[in-house]
Amino acid sequence: MMDVFRCLHLRIAAAFLKNNEMLHRREIREEGVIRNAFPDIPVSWICGEDCARIAVAALLSPEKFADGPAVYPGSPHQYTQTEIADTIGGFIGKSLRYESLSKQVWHDSIVTSSVGDRRVNADMAHHIASVAAALIRCRRSPPMR
Repeated sequence: MMDVFRCLHLRIAAAFLKNNEMLHRREIREEGVIRNAFPDIPVSWICGEDCARIAVAALLSPEKFADGPAVYPGSPHQYTQTEIADTIGGFIGKSLRYESLSKQVWHDSIVTSSVGDRRVNADMAHHIASVAAALIRCRRSPPMR
């Protein structure tokens, strides 16, 4: 009898709240704006700690993830970019607005801002700008039947 190797791939289907501080700190503080290439549509938002909890749950109770081998957990909470700007602004006591950028302009902005911040690099800039562009393409696609 052959042993079967079972694998579960967790792919978090949500935007990370921590990225707002990392990617927008300067423009929030200096200009009162959050600029990126994400469309202003509701998306799931999640904390890195929540992702860790999901991973632990998958390790301890794999039967709860029986839909595998790939699972795409998101968040029950969905917010637009404008709503995120309003929420952050309310928290810090400052009026914030959201402005949309093209994928390339945002990519270049991330690369420029990565100087002096080891958390951000060109690979991350490419990834996150591509995710934003994919959401825009999905938004424009006709619904699947």
